[in-house]
Amino acid sequence: MDYVCICIAPKSGFCDKCYGRKYRKTRLLENREYQRIWRKKNPKRKAAIAKKWRLDNVEKMKITRKKWRQSHRDAEAAMKHRRRAKLLGLGGSYTAFEWQLLKERCNNRCVCCLRNEVELAILGLKLVPDHIIPIAKGGRNDIANIQPLCHNNKCKNVAGCNEYKNDNIADYREVIGM
Repeated sequence: MDYVCICIAPKSGFCDKCYGRKYRKTRLLENREYQRIWRKKNPKRKAAIAKKWRLDNVEKMKITRKKWRQSHRDAEAAMKHRRRAKLLGLGGSYTAFEWQLLKERCNNRCVCCLRNEVELAILGLKLVPDHIIPIAKGGRNDIANIQPLCHNNKCKNVAGCNEYKNDNIADYREVIGM
């Protein structure tokens, strides 16, 4: 698809602004490769430019992070658990993908009350990763120590299984035969 200048064009058919757009569009891959090489050769300058941009766009960064957290809740939970385990020196980690696989293996059900995600959503609950042996009591933060339990952090009058378990050691996976 050819680029058409919407401005009043001089003899060449493009004004300077539109010519620049057309030039960048036709050489997109070439520019990306050049930029990749430049970033590799100038890591300190790239870091300084990125830092200046972040400082100049604080509000934009807050909005972007908030949108990411809302659309990647599982990944955010995995990162928080990883950080907490690291601070306590316990080790272990799991990914959001491993968490999704675990939920699928449990048929997207809470392993304690056996309600599925649709039923939980109606009650205002959701499935969350729960440590069988809590991190506070020395449990590792890996997928072998995780079970899906229902949780509610918005409404105090409806409690999920995770609130009842609290920080006790309880393995409900035996209920569904895992």
